Amino acid sequence: MISAHSLSDLPDEVVQAILFYVPRESLPSVQVVSKRFNRLSNEPLLWRYHCKTQFKYWDPSHNIRQRFQQRVGLVDWKQLYIYRCTVDRKATKLLNSILESQTGRIGKTQQIVDLGYDAKDTLLRHYRAGNETEDVLARRYYSDSVLGCLHRTRAIEQWSKLRFGEDVPLERALGAFDMYLLRDKEGDVDEIATWFDDLATRFRLQQPNFDGFSSREKALALASFVREHNLTGLRSERAYRDLQNNFIGIALQDEEHQSLPLVSVAIYCCIAKRLDVDARPCGFPFHVHAMVYPPDGWTLDGARISPEQDDSGSRQGGVPHSTSSADESSPCDSAQGPMYLDPFRSDRETPLSDLKSQLATIGVTADKHSIYLNGSPASEIVLRTARNIVYSVQESHQNAMANGNGNFPPSYSIRALANMEDAFYAALWASIILSTPLPSDRTHRGLIPIPGRQYLPHIVKHFEHQNPMDVTLVERHILPLFRDEQRDEQRDSLLETTRVMRAGDVIPKRVVRRDSDAARQGVKYKVGQVFRHKRYGYQGVITGWDVECGMDQGWILQNRVDRLDRGRHQSFYHVLVEDRSVRYVAEENIEIEQPEKVSELMDLAGRHFKRWEEKSGTFISNIRDEYPDD
Repeated sequence: MISAHSLSDLPDEVVQAILFYVPRESLPSVQVVSKRFNRLSNEPLLWRYHCKTQFKYWDPSHNIRQRFQQRVGLVDWKQLYIYRCTVDRKATKLLNSILESQTGRIGKTQQIVDLGYDAKDTLLRHYRAGNETEDVLARRYYSDSVLGCLHRTRAIEQWSKLRFGEDVPLERALGAFDMYLLRDKEGDVDEIATWFDDLATRFRLQQPNFDGFSSREKALALASFVREHNLTGLRSERAYRDLQNNFIGIALQDEEHQSLPLVSVAIYCCIAKRLDVDARPCGFPFHVHAMVYPPDGWTLDGARISPEQDDSGSRQGGVPHSTSSADESSPCDSAQGPMYLDPFRSDRETPLSDLKSQLATIGVTADKHSIYLNGSPASEIVLRTARNIVYSVQESHQNAMANGNGNFPPSYSIRALANMEDAFYAALWASIILSTPLPSDRTHRGLIPIPGRQYLPHIVKHFEHQNPMDVTLVERHILPLFRDEQRDEQRDSLLETTRVMRAGDVIPKRVVRRDSDAARQGVKYKVGQVFRHKRYGYQGVITGWDVECGMDQGWILQNRVDRLDRGRHQSFYHVLVEDRSVRYVAEENIEIEQPEKVSELMDLAGRHFKRWEEKSGTFISNIRDEYPDD
């Protein structure tokens, strides 16, 4: 006769293995079964597993990669898991509150951001809500909005550290630009760093004897590797100014790995650093190169240098300042380095004489050559990337103007237009932070000099209309730049803008009802209806209305409202347009549509609406606290 066995008869190791498959929410029930089960269900190994599988993103304060590599008993994994669950509940509660009311959204967003990068997993879950979710559009929109603010906070932290002289790895300094375009995609500064770790590991597997190479051999082997794996360059010079080519994270993820020379060199240098090769970007005009130094006391070709031969100045200043009698065709003036490479174009060494010749061609005198043949700090590379992004955006706008009507071609999606605006916004932030000297460096006390000051109006316009949740970022990182200034119009204007935005955020919206004859009879259309502009042809959705034109006299005159057939005494509608703009449209110019799909409006509509109702061809309002009868 076979005897019956119970779960308690199994050895601890087997029970522990089974517990890995028990849902996390059921573990408290397991813990009360017996003392043994309580002990086994509290094992650190089990809770480390749940921390690792349940949560992908961690705030830097946790040092999570190091913790995962430590002995399991050194960390209270259960307590860490409970903390993450607490963050999840707090972030979800705040997000739900943002969706339920238009009041206090800026403050609630900042409360989520203050939870740190731990909140990212929660925001991603809500952003990926299924179509069956009752408020799917609003939930996706506002989780994306808060997530974007969180990403920008992390990016600006990198640039602020650079400004104050802290050491920020090049991949993080440049990866901060990717954070502005990230949304729910991979490619944040931590993931970019991990990708470079993986590339360095792949390279070492291909070059098992790498540590025995000379510095020159190492540099050339790495150049061959990045070229062979298509990690640098462009498929066509016609694509040179494509926006995506400015982003190091996108370059690493994209199948073709397209990038500008600056990003190609950055990729080379970031891998080199992980291989203990001293490679740095060289701020050569128009086309960034890489420069490689040998270790102290060695030549590029692996020979030892005697103390008498050691020229310590060459490492600090790039190309040696002294006149060399070496052959002008040699790659460098001294075997001590540096050597130059252009991984964007070639896996070969670039002779120094070629670079000097190019400098002479553009009018740089010999005594100034060292200025352009030195290594560039990360801050300079970030500023150069910001300028490249601005050039890409400007070229896109110029192409749109060449289209004839100033509009982008139909092939431009709303997401592409949003990426363009977000990229420009990133360039503005990087430029103002890194172009502004520290207070101790200012020639005029407290005054932001040009070029830093010129970016302010653009930043204010963007965050005021596109990213209102960034008020705290502006207050923390831009307003302090003015702190010592006694009187400044731009500072006062910026202060007033943030004050008005905060005041407007906490004041309940004015309730607009259809409780008068004028509203019931004169306002023909409702919030949520989709329309086509009769004159300009664009598609939009109604987000609000006035019984008659509510703008001031200046706006009425400028837009020739009185020349309309029904003039100013007709209903006017606040509308959200497919190009992301917000407009004010007279009723006579509105032609209601009931389309089956409105794909171009879906990403934008969540700001005002819960969901799209296909049956009625309208959006379901999420602003009933303002327009309760619609």
